[in-house]
Amino acid sequence: MGRPALVAAAGNRRAPATRRTQLLRALLQQRAQPEARSADGWDALMWSAQLGNCEDCRILLEARASPNAVSSDGTSPLLCAVRADAAPLEVVKLLLAYRADPALVPMQSPFDEYVDMDVREALARAPQQR
Repeated sequence: MGRPALVAAAGNRRAPATRRTQLLRALLQQRAQPEARSADGWDALMWSAQLGNCEDCRILLEARASPNAVSSDGTSPLLCAVRADAAPLEVVKLLLAYRADPALVPMQSPFDEYVDMDVREALARAPQQR
C-alpha cells in the first residue's frame, strides 16, 4: 500500500509550502478523503502539523480531517504540532480550537523538556475531550 495522494502532498518537504497548499486544495476539490492514511497510519493533517503549516491544517480541518486521529505508533496531529518544525504554538492552538484532545500528547515523555513553554501552557489550559 502506497501513500494516498493527499498524504503525499501534505508530507512533501521538498515542495514549497504554497505548492503543497495548492495541491491539497486541488485534491480535496477532487474529493480526496481527508482521513486517508499511509501504511504507517499517518494522515495529511499529521504531516501538515509536523511541518508547522497552519494554513494546510486549517484547510484539512475544514474538510473534516480528524484532529484526534491516532496512527499505529500513537502519533496524533496535536503531538505532531507540539514537535512541529515551525510555528508549533499556532498549530497547537488551531487544533485545540477544533477540539483536539490534549490527552493525546504524553507530557511525561523524554521529549517533554523540549516543548515550548507557551505550547505547554496551551495544552494545560485546554479541556480534555474524553
